[in-house]
Amino acid sequence: GVLPFGVAAMSVDATVPRTTLRASSLESALCRGVIDHHGHEVPVVDTLHLLGLGELPRGAESAVIVLRFPQGMVGLMLDQVRDIVRVAPGEILPLQPLGLSMP
Repeated sequence: GVLPFGVAAMSVDATVPRTTLRASSLESALCRGVIDHHGHEVPVVDTLHLLGLGELPRGAESAVIVLRFPQGMVGLMLDQVRDIVRVAPGEILPLQPLGLSMP
């Protein structure tokens, strides 16, 4: 939609242009289901709900970006992957502390 979202490439395990979310016991307003990714069930969350900006339309398919964390992986729902761009380190601004509940 009208809200672009960017993440550092080093955190991205995969971009999935279109996939079907499966029902899961984790399913809630935040977690919309799971996808299979390299032999793991990865929970997929509604990115807008996570950020407190509303919610993405419910449907069987979604574009997903899979992020790696030391504790595992999580998928973020997107309406679509629009572009993958290179950004110089000097062009990245730190988030303002007021927008974060924790560092």
